[in-house]
Amino acid sequence: MRHEVVGHGNDWLAGIPYDYHDSKTFWAWGKRATHKEIHSKFWPKISSGFKQWLYDVYGSVPYVLPINQRMQYFGKYDGFKID
Repeated sequence: MRHEVVGHGNDWLAGIPYDYHDSKTFWAWGKRATHKEIHSKFWPKISSGFKQWLYDVYGSVPYVLPINQRMQYFGKYDGFKID
């Protein structure tokens, strides 16, 4: 998963502090990792299940993605749940 390995891994290697108790830090890490995932050349090949998870956790949050990017990358997942 590029989101975890490349996104969060690069932040960790760069020494960017992380504290899940601090919402500003948590969402900043999530935003950077989500952007790396959706702008990857592999995005079209990502499974629907993972896209749904990513949308539910990060993609639906306005701070992480503006509305135009949410619709571009996650439009069909907005309000749609995979069992």
